[in-house]
Parts: sequence; C-alpha cells; structure tokens
Amino acid sequence: MPLVQVGHGNIRFWTGSVNMSGEPTVIRPEDGLLQVYPLDDFEDFRLIFGKWGGQFQQISRGRFKGVARVYAGSMLRAFHVETNQAIFTRGLDRKDWVTIIPITALNESTLWRGRRVPRGRLLVKGPEVEYYNQTSRDTVIRALLVPVHIIERMTGPAADVLVGRRSSSSVAVSPMDASMFRFEAALEDMLNPSEPITSIVSHQLELACLDRLADCLLDRRHDVKVDLLRTSRLELLNQAMDIMHRQLEKGLNARQLCAELKVNDRILRRVFKDSFGAGPIVFFRLMRMNALRRSLKSERSSGRSVAALARRYGFTRLGTLAAEYRTQFGELPSETLGVRGHKPQ
Repeated sequence: MPLVQVGHGNIRFWTGSVNMSGEPTVIRPEDGLLQVYPLDDFEDFRLIFGKWGGQFQQISRGRFKGVARVYAGSMLRAFHVETNQAIFTRGLDRKDWVTIIPITALNESTLWRGRRVPRGRLLVKGPEVEYYNQTSRDTVIRALLVPVHIIERMTGPAADVLVGRRSSSSVAVSPMDASMFRFEAALEDMLNPSEPITSIVSHQLELACLDRLADCLLDRRHDVKVDLLRTSRLELLNQAMDIMHRQLEKGLNARQLCAELKVNDRILRRVFKDSFGAGPIVFFRLMRMNALRRSLKSERSSGRSVAALARRYGFTRLGTLAAEYRTQFGELPSETLGVRGHKPQ
C-alpha cells in the first residue's frame, strides 16, 4: 500500500507501506496528493474525520484498529477507511460537496439512517443531508467527494434531487453493472495508486473518475430515496442525542429524557432499539464512556487520576467501570491514561 503525505507548499509522495498494526516504512519522496494513516486507536479515527464537526461513537466492543487513506486533489476529495469495530457517525459535512459512496460486499451491512442499501447501488448524499450511519465490524467504506457545481454541470436538472435540494434524503442510484465496475476501478486508482501521483497523473485520475461517475449517474436503471428512517423518528433521535450530549457531565435518566422530549418511554425505547440495538440509557452510557476515553487520552501526563475523570461522567464504581471499559475498548482506563506502570500505546 503506497504511503503518501501532503505538506504545506511542496507535496511529497513516499513509496512505502502501512498496515493495521505497523508503522509506515518510508522509502523515497516524489510528488503526490494522498495521506495514509494507520489507526491504532479510535481517537486516531475521530481526529482525522472529526474536523468537519461530526459526532462519532465506537459501538462495538474491543481494541480499535484500522487504516485510512485520504486523497485531496485539485478538483476532488476521496477517502478509504477500514476498521475492525462498529462506528456510529452523525453530522453535516461542508456545504459545497456531494458525497458518493459505492455500496459493495465490504460495506453492505452498514446502516444508513437505520436501514441497509443493497449492494450495487451508488449512494449520493447532498451537502444538506446529514450523515447518519452505523457500520458493522470489519467494514470498508470508500467515498468520493465532488463539488456541487460539478454535479450540477454533469447531471443538469436531475442535480436538484441528487444533491438533496428537494428533500432531506440521500438517493441510492442503481447504475448499470458495467458503469459501476468502471467507476469503482477509477476510485481504486485514485486511492491506491500503482505509481507516484504527480500533478499530471492526479489530473488524469480525477478526470477519469468524473467520467466514470457521469456514466453511473446518467446511465442508471432507477433511483430510490434513502429516507430509511421516517422523518419523525430521525427528529426524535436527533433531539434525544442533542440532550444526551448536553448532559454528558450532569447525568440523565429515562424519566428526565422522556419528559424533555414529551414522549413516552415505550416509544423512545423502541426507536433506539430499532436504530441502534440498545435502549436510550444504554446508548447514553456508551456516549459517556466514549467521552471519558477522550478525556483520559487528553489528560495523559497531567497528574489527573482515573477516579477524578470518571466522576466527571458519572462513573463512581471504579471496579465496574474498569471491567466495562476494558470490554468496550480492549484496555483498562489506567492504560489509556498511562498511569500505574502502564505506558500509553
């Protein structure tokens, strides 16, 4: 796997390798536009993809491992992420980009706003449509980010639907198989190049990718709106999670949450169970656990104790917390903080 890094001013390419457990091996510099990040911790993932202000939670249990490739060209952006843990993502990205995600065997188990999208579809998410997805374990997701004005020029009047102006929904395009195959190959060339990406090569790769994307968007069988979660359910989940984020350090019980939302416990529990497989208070505890992990990592070498940081998020029974935390993240809280003889990973 080529290793590429983007610097300020001069863009440099290194031919080398990186994997889910090792450090990059640098061989030589050339030109290029790609960064490859080994992800040895969920915070590595959150810091890379949290720049646009999204919210992330590690849903499944165990130590986090993964790798991310991020391409930033003159016209297009793209990313490739593979992780061993399930992740929930929520939020809006930049207002001038349309996100294109091919649904393949490697990501067809992902829930997009609570439902699966069939393999072979091309998910098109406009800039005003919120990310609301939950991956499964061992998922690989690739995405191409295209400026809105390019999609408008490419598809004409159909752009209003594709970029989400007429609804708050993504669209699952169903391209012809051959068109989809060529688009995936072009995206592969951009994210996993076989040669150094010079500025000339980059321009050629981007034009090829746009040409293949146009085939998919213009030569398709049918479109399906990815409403998936009904608007009323989505609004209820968003409101509930906003309250949870505000109460991370203060605490929250089911009665308080239902009272603020003006909804009964049975309805709220069903909506969360259908969407995340867990009730709202279990999900809130998971959010607090993720918040505690961020605090533990940020407070390394500060002299703060696990107990003091845990109390901030309502964890007072340290023995129970340690066992639950280790099950969720694959290490003890003291290991994350780097105390009691534990060295930070």
